[in-house]
Amino acid sequence: MLLNSGCYKEARGAWLSIANCLPHRPVKLINSRARRLLEGGKRGKWLEVESQHLRTLFLEHGPDWKKIGITLDRPAQVCKDKWRSLNLAPVKTGPWTQDERDQLQSNVLLNLESKQKLAEHDEVDRSRWVTSHRVLH
Repeated sequence: MLLNSGCYKEARGAWLSIANCLPHRPVKLINSRARRLLEGGKRGKWLEVESQHLRTLFLEHGPDWKKIGITLDRPAQVCKDKWRSLNLAPVKTGPWTQDERDQLQSNVLLNLESKQKLAEHDEVDRSRWVTSHRVLH
């Protein structure tokens, strides 16, 4: 019942009450840790075959961790954490190449131009509203 406290009237506010007992911990982290402890499923070290199965399931279902967790009989958050620890999307480190710097600069400028156009469009809309508002009154 506590895991689905929003569905049960008598359990609403339970996480805040629990958090009051642990004043130095944020409610969100208390909730997250408790869910990990209370959820069922297998725990412990991952076998290589399970990691491979996680890869396959991710390709099949995407980041639907609940579905993946049910299939692997592990908590969803544990599956998500394992996926991150596998580091399947390699992150490039080290000095930036000239091509990367150019691409970054181009994308930043494009983004700024888009935001500027939106701001100008909003300003035109506001001035139309103010004008029409003055005419009506």
